[in-house]
Amino acid sequence: MTSTTPSDDRRVRPTGEVIIAEDESATQLLLALHRLAQQSTLYAADNEAQRRALEATAKCAADYGRTTGRNITIFFSDRAVYVGRRLLRANRPVYAAASQLRDLLATMGVSQVTIGHDVPIDELRSLQEAFRDAQRDKTKAQAPSNLSRIRLRVGRPPGELSEFDGLAPEERAVKVYSLAIVILRRFYEQLQRGSCELPGHLRRMGQQLIQLAEGASPEFLAATVARPAHDDAGRAVSAALLALCVAQQLTDDPRLLRQLATATMLCDVGKPRVAGLDPTGQQRSGMRLPFIGIDQYAELPSATAVVTSALGKMTDAGMMRSVLIYEALHVAHQNETGAVYQGTKEPTLLARIMAHAQRFQEELTAGRAAPDVMAKLVRMATEEVDKQILQLMMATLCVFPTGTLVELSTGEMAQVITVPERQADLGRPMVRLVLDAEGALAKPRYIDLSQPVDGEPPPHIRRVVASIDDDEARAASERFAGMQDAAALDRGDDIPKAEQVTTKPGRQSGPAPVVHAPPAPVSDALLELANRDDDIYILLGPTHDPAATTALPSIPPPPPGPLSDAPPAAPEPALISVEQPSLRPQAPATAQGTLAKTPLVHLLVYALDNDLSGTILMVAPERGRNVIIFDHGTPCKARTPEMVSPLGETLLGMGLLDEETLAQSLQAAARNKLLHGQYLLSRGLVDDAALHAALQQQLVNKIGFMFQLDPTTKYAYFDKTDLLADYGGAARVPCEPLSLIMMGVRKYGDDRAIETTLARLAAAPLTIHPEAEPERLGLKRDELEMVSLLEREVLTLTDLLSRASAEAATVKRTVYALLITRCIDLSGQTRRPVGAA
Repeated sequence: MTSTTPSDDRRVRPTGEVIIAEDESATQLLLALHRLAQQSTLYAADNEAQRRALEATAKCAADYGRTTGRNITIFFSDRAVYVGRRLLRANRPVYAAASQLRDLLATMGVSQVTIGHDVPIDELRSLQEAFRDAQRDKTKAQAPSNLSRIRLRVGRPPGELSEFDGLAPEERAVKVYSLAIVILRRFYEQLQRGSCELPGHLRRMGQQLIQLAEGASPEFLAATVARPAHDDAGRAVSAALLALCVAQQLTDDPRLLRQLATATMLCDVGKPRVAGLDPTGQQRSGMRLPFIGIDQYAELPSATAVVTSALGKMTDAGMMRSVLIYEALHVAHQNETGAVYQGTKEPTLLARIMAHAQRFQEELTAGRAAPDVMAKLVRMATEEVDKQILQLMMATLCVFPTGTLVELSTGEMAQVITVPERQADLGRPMVRLVLDAEGALAKPRYIDLSQPVDGEPPPHIRRVVASIDDDEARAASERFAGMQDAAALDRGDDIPKAEQVTTKPGRQSGPAPVVHAPPAPVSDALLELANRDDDIYILLGPTHDPAATTALPSIPPPPPGPLSDAPPAAPEPALISVEQPSLRPQAPATAQGTLAKTPLVHLLVYALDNDLSGTILMVAPERGRNVIIFDHGTPCKARTPEMVSPLGETLLGMGLLDEETLAQSLQAAARNKLLHGQYLLSRGLVDDAALHAALQQQLVNKIGFMFQLDPTTKYAYFDKTDLLADYGGAARVPCEPLSLIMMGVRKYGDDRAIETTLARLAAAPLTIHPEAEPERLGLKRDELEMVSLLEREVLTLTDLLSRASAEAATVKRTVYALLITRCIDLSGQTRRPVGAA
């Protein structure tokens, strides 16, 4: 097949505009072929629509030839489309159409299509008939063979070399890795001779590294990436392979991966420009790059951007590589270069991955062992995203520094105690169990993951939970082990030592395989938690100021009746026979009853409306004792019998603490016998505002737990009494009580009680009281809409149900909350709204 002759040198030096024009022409032809395939089963051969579609396809082929000066060749891979040997840049609909064409061509045993710029209509019609036959009966699908201007065959992916054919996966991996180093060495030599051409085979080698990273085993990575490289090219290829292994756990976009692979291999191309002349005064020309001093690293990002821009010829792909490399060099050498963009903009995730892969290789070259390098990088990481990347890197390489918290295949949580000396055993360290599979404190036990246990293969590491600073990791691990050992001695348990792990003779199954598994997507989970629309993030309102008590709501009594079941009397014995000294009342209860008669929402209303300061003690039949402390009617402290919203988890969920700091601070607080919040505050890990907000959320969660208590739960109120004086420190953190009431009605309200109360309204006119502050209820969007309607005009409940966009249940619960807080001004109402200033 002949091709048109290019009228210029666009094939040699394509500009950004030329590449865009090529992509647009290729996209139009691809969509035209897809249209032919779709219409092949819809219309007869002589249909007018068929004729127009065939003519449009021939025109697209001619347009591509005029635009590029050559015939079009399209190769369909599993996840990408290549025009010529370049990845087609197109949107999702185009790639969706390409995916359907790929599957259709695959039934004919074809993966590559070449179409001449002067293709005749008859050959396009033959191709369409082949599409029709393939869709009607896949077993009879066959590519037409009598065409002169259309060639259908099995193609070879870009960068795939014939010398790889027939090689075993292990041999192919070694050959790709070695060939990449050789190609990069030659490129470095040409670069230092003054050539600013980026070889096409270097870009294609990036595609080979992507495929290598997809199937790279931890053993192969331990023998290549986790060992010191011999020269600059070896370090760059290892960094590219490591960066790809990490990035593939986050994205499968072929364009991003190709950019990442090529950019990582080009990270050092600015060194000759920074170094200038060598010590002898001669220009360098060799496969090794010049050495630059630490004072010259500040120039490296800009110098490299100049070189990569020249190599990329100002194309979109070239500029994207330049930006990635510029950001990565700033991140990798931040102490010398300063923050990227002077701190006005964050670097991209790919740039961060590149930077950590580069630093890992540089530290290996300096003579450090892989676990020590990983521990150093963890210690230097200050941002959560960097720590997450390093956890992915740990799991990729199966390198776990001492102190790392890991999850085993058994579901148990363990801490790495010692790092194996043998490179092949890095993924099978000695660990000590911390938590069992149910999350309870585990019996102290050491497990050597490289040795069978009782003749059975040992568990393997499933994922990294948290990384810990290596400088203190061993000491912290030993102290933690000592705490568990002391607890075990108190229980009378045996404490196995590491050397006591034995195996039964006669059944040696060998070491367990190292599992190549990433850590849990912690950052994704935190992002989802931080953005969800839940009460816990809405309820935090203005805090209580003792000097301005009138600014807080004083919750009214509920309409249905009195607060308690009977006149004030001595509390029932069951209510005060509390084992904990801090929960033993010293005076009789002021009031008592059951939640069936007076729900917790109404207790909160009554407490605030009457400016109560004291303790409500609730005793559930099977859920223990629950306590709320009130200060002038505002809840300020609570205790539940079950662990609800621990402070550390609350800080973690709010994004105020990371998992690594949480694990370390819990151990340190226990070791120093301090409350967790006190320790965090004393070490500057959180400030007063963050701790205050977390304690507020914790209080909201605990009261939310109490809203779910069984109606048979008994309660007693003790006026001017603090039953939690000896619990959780002296700090009191009040939260907005009106929002708590709204949460209780919205999520846990009794529908029957609500219906009974609202039935009394009948056709009564409803309007918002002029002194009410309904915004303090923490209303959501549809609830605020109802309040706005009532503020503008007087409506009945029936009117509101018909005009509000919210569901009927939401309307009724909102009206009920407004009623019990007296935010609705009923006819004859003389009392002010709850909490009115």
